[in-house]
Amino acid sequence: IPGMLSLCTPQLAKLTLVSCALLDLSSIAQTLNECAPRLQSLHVSQCILTRKLPLLASESLKHLSVEKCEKLELVNLSCPQLAQLTLQSLTVLRSLTFEQPVPNLQECIFESCGMIPQSVFPSVLHMAPLLRSLVCTGNVCASEIAVAHANLELLIVGNCQRLQTLHITCPNVRHAQLFQLPVLHASSLSEMFAPNAVHADCVVDIAGIPADTMCVDVCVRAL
Repeated sequence: IPGMLSLCTPQLAKLTLVSCALLDLSSIAQTLNECAPRLQSLHVSQCILTRKLPLLASESLKHLSVEKCEKLELVNLSCPQLAQLTLQSLTVLRSLTFEQPVPNLQECIFESCGMIPQSVFPSVLHMAPLLRSLVCTGNVCASEIAVAHANLELLIVGNCQRLQTLHITCPNVRHAQLFQLPVLHASSLSEMFAPNAVHADCVVDIAGIPADTMCVDVCVRAL
């Protein structure tokens, strides 16, 4: 595949790799970097041998989706034009790093990426000053997540079985969804409804939260 790409991809704008059982992404990352200068969209699914995406460097890439690569542990990106990032069902992913800021990134989805450490979220928020939407579901290791961002408008956090503390300081968030957080502390919701934590007109959907936490939530709303 690397040889084929090097011959026929100077105009390539979109690439989809699905169920390439013998394909190791780390072996073609450099080929894509050098031979697909106009690539804007990359979708990778079920490349089961891939353990690392060591450095995907693209000046043109705007949309990146990686899903169901069951051995993928590391993703390293240098894509300054990236606008949408979706990481889904990467059950052993432990590291996501950006080599440079992503000033155009507006949507970031971590869905069923159970092993992503909690330190990843502040890093993403710092590198993406215009981020509008953040989704984190299915994380099984984070006990604390801090989300502080001036421009974020949509926040979804759910099915995080060990999450105890959620710090939110996002004054422009207008819609938040919190669900299936069985050990979330009451103080997290108290903080969320404090002045300037979220937008004054924020709509919050809550489900699967401990009963004692919900009681505090009702009190805070009433104030």
